[in-house]
Amino acid sequence: MIRTPTQNNSMHQYFNFVEEECIKADITMKVLVNKLQEYDIHPSAEFIKEMWKSIQTAHTGKKSTTELTTKEVGQVFEIFNKLLGELKIHVPFPSISQLITEE
Repeated sequence: MIRTPTQNNSMHQYFNFVEEECIKADITMKVLVNKLQEYDIHPSAEFIKEMWKSIQTAHTGKKSTTELTTKEVGQVFEIFNKLLGELKIHVPFPSISQLITEE
């Protein structure tokens, strides 16, 4: 049996409650990510997007990627790319031609 709509709503409310408690306790993403090191978990695209959005919000004050200017996209990418570079990872930002090729 899959989760019920009530369970789904409860999960999302739980996530909000945890966020509030972390803020009250001054627990940052850094602390949470360090705790994750105890588990052998590979990052998902959703996790990467949330990391991007965390950097974006800290840098621009904007929570949604739809609010970003073209300049801000580049700025957030540079910060994110620097973080990845410290891990010896480089993924170039996709070009228009790459996007067209994949469609």
